[in-house]
Amino acid sequence: MNLYQYPSKILLFGEYSVIAGSEALALPVFNYGASWQKSLVNNTGKDQLKQFAQYLNDPENGFDSFIDIEKLNTQLQEGLYLKSDIPQGYGLGSSGSVCAAVLHRFAKIHPADISTKELQYLFAKMESYFHGTSSGIDPLVAYLQKPILVNADKSLSFPNLPPHTKHSLPEIFLYDSGIARKTEALVKLFREKLENTAFHTAVYSQLVPIVSELIHNWANGNENVFEHIKKISVWQLENMPEFIPNQVLGVWQKYAQSQSIQFKLCGAGGGGFFLVFKQRHLNLPESLKDKLIALDV
Repeated sequence: MNLYQYPSKILLFGEYSVIAGSEALALPVFNYGASWQKSLVNNTGKDQLKQFAQYLNDPENGFDSFIDIEKLNTQLQEGLYLKSDIPQGYGLGSSGSVCAAVLHRFAKIHPADISTKELQYLFAKMESYFHGTSSGIDPLVAYLQKPILVNADKSLSFPNLPPHTKHSLPEIFLYDSGIARKTEALVKLFREKLENTAFHTAVYSQLVPIVSELIHNWANGNENVFEHIKKISVWQLENMPEFIPNQVLGVWQKYAQSQSIQFKLCGAGGGGFFLVFKQRHLNLPESLKDKLIALDV
């Protein structure tokens, strides 16, 4: 049973390539999450939430049409806070869960009265407080608690994915790099790399087609998804090594040609969690057993 009101999320496929027009697939992850609690004891989370409320309360931002900010401030003064175990700077959508929680509890509008596109735009504007810019996808996943497919034309759809326990699909794990990272700086770096002709060509001619085909095959439960994951893993290792910290680079290289284990960026990379995929019918290497977190997706 899910004990979290607002789960964390992962971008399973499409990190960075979505900037270049590929599809992207985001999933709610129930290993971590956030829920509303009450306590009269002050804590850092309360202070951060009060600062966020000040941002929402700015008339220039226009949130008062959608969010009951007066009710939010009153309840915060009464001890309401958001208890979360989603690590910040790890690629699991910690700020997205905050935005989803605030809108869900304090919305002036009924979900049926706002389109998905409008909801995404509202979440993007809310989450820009944390990241500078936002697609709105992370809060939307936490809010709806279901997979979201970002199509090549940037429209959204909600695929009916096969169970993650399906025999043909790899198991998914998290690998902890032990360091947090800032998404904004890494996205800036990727955009700068796109100005290089060779890298630009490699992204559009190699990475984008692989990602789009992988997402299609995953959604249909095809058996060849692991080979596509391996192609992405090798591509990122060769073309984006600066997005892989030393704490992860060695073990990633070790399994680069493996037919059972593959590493991949989890969102921005640079730190936080990394994704690991394992062929379901093969055993985990002993050296990784204590270092991986099996995903509840």
